Amino acid sequence: MNDQRTVYADGRRPTAWDHVGGVPGLLQSAVPSLVFVAAHAVTGIGPAAVVAIAAATVMLIARRLRGRTVRPAIGGLVGVLISSALAYRTGDARDFFLPDIWGYAAAAAAAALSVVLRWPLAGVLWSALNGTSMRWRHDRRAMLGYCLATTVAAVAFTTRAATQVWFYQHDQPGTMALLRIALNYPLWVITAAAWAWSIRHARGTA
Repeated sequence: MNDQRTVYADGRRPTAWDHVGGVPGLLQSAVPSLVFVAAHAVTGIGPAAVVAIAAATVMLIARRLRGRTVRPAIGGLVGVLISSALAYRTGDARDFFLPDIWGYAAAAAAAALSVVLRWPLAGVLWSALNGTSMRWRHDRRAMLGYCLATTVAAVAFTTRAATQVWFYQHDQPGTMALLRIALNYPLWVITAAAWAWSIRHARGTA
């Protein structure tokens, strides 16, 4: 399989959206948690953890066989392994979602800090993924666009963390799993739109 950091067969460079697996990647990321909650309701935490790990593994193999980048699936499998181990160790199904909460909170803090430091992650990640320069940091309009996009991301991550914490405190793991689709994906769309706008804005100032 070709390295997705280079180019596709049609000469197009992979985007950040490609790196997360696109719509299939986002939808598949919710499957292990939904499977875990459903299995837990019937069998308990141990078997539920095994089923969730199996689901993540099957999705990784499927992406490999279809010739698609397995990077999102590998990250998903590692996350499921950590989540399953944590839930199994504590005996609390809610703890399957703790790594998500920690990750969302850390991402929100990193995004906000990058704006404060004038190194907005939207611009930094775009430059890193595409091998372009950081000259945009010296352009006021480009900097503003990337700062706004990064702020949108920070708000989205904060919203995810806050809602998950609320349902965690109210012991509703099923709702926490459903939120990965009902809330996370609309926020992904908003964030992606803001980042796409900022990239076009920065290019227009080049």
